[in-house]
Amino acid sequence: MDEVTLHINEAVKYGKKMFERGLIDGASGNMSFRVGNRVFITKTGVNLDELDSDSFVEVPADSNLKILKERKASSDSLLHLKCYHKSTFKTIIHCHGIYNVVLSLKKDSFEPLDLEGSLFLGKIEFVEGIFMTQEFAEEVSEKLSSKGFAVVKGHGIYTAANSFRQAFNIANYIEHSCQIAYLHDLLKD
Repeated sequence: MDEVTLHINEAVKYGKKMFERGLIDGASGNMSFRVGNRVFITKTGVNLDELDSDSFVEVPADSNLKILKERKASSDSLLHLKCYHKSTFKTIIHCHGIYNVVLSLKKDSFEPLDLEGSLFLGKIEFVEGIFMTQEFAEEVSEKLSSKGFAVVKGHGIYTAANSFRQAFNIANYIEHSCQIAYLHDLLKD
């Protein structure tokens, strides 16, 4: 089995897991991977819990917005490409868990209260920006490439790693830490 097929099979598995964990709904979220200087990203509008080999489109690493739209690549493609240019990560996922979105609308940042969050994540800052702009792609990809994750106000989690399993685990740590912080704030009175 070639490397592209292995990544697609892993993406299929973790797309379903993200749905089962409530990290995506409908056609929200996206996933990408790179093999050498080739980048494969989910097409716009695909449901991550129903991925197959036709759900991905190959895009040149130096694509512009026109090429990305022509190939029907995810609306987050530019952000993914910028992260790959700035890092050695091989996979990126984007998901919209409920607790991280809610907490991001209430806070600018927080320190995780749970052990895993404090060990593996450290302070979580919520990035603000206008979706689908060059500035947004630049800011989020900078945070993503340097820290391995970024959480956007009202929009969700981006994680980058060397496998979909690692990226999925980071997204779960973030969502879990956000859930703990949310419930802690709710119950502290």
